[in-house]
Amino acid sequence: YLFDGFAPRYATSVAVTVIPFALLIYAAASTDLDGKPSFLRHRWLIRLGEWSYCFYLFHDLLLSQVTKFLQRHHDLVLQPHVAAVPRNAAIAAAAVGLSLVVTIILSGLVYHFWERPFEKRIRGAGPVRATSVI
Repeated sequence: YLFDGFAPRYATSVAVTVIPFALLIYAAASTDLDGKPSFLRHRWLIRLGEWSYCFYLFHDLLLSQVTKFLQRHHDLVLQPHVAAVPRNAAIAAAAVGLSLVVTIILSGLVYHFWERPFEKRIRGAGPVRATSVI
């Protein structure tokens, strides 16, 4: 991220983001495969990883609704007669933080009461065995 301003524009999406993230993923996976202790094995982080697809599905929807609400009630956030200048950045930060918490809770509920039951139903009672048709 720090080198983004120094890299050529054609390389920023690859060299500046993909390569460091690939190295980070490799380091985390190596630690996991070696059985070394890692904060990434904490049960809450594992749970958030399980909920991550639901989070992906809902975060944009919720943030867009929060943005629309703040735009409708611009007197809470914007200075009068000055477009898009936060009067109270704390309100904007609280709105984003609250939407993050609500999205995480919604993701957990949808995962446990919708995604997991349907996954179990689709997968059936046990592992699927390959059978020969010959």
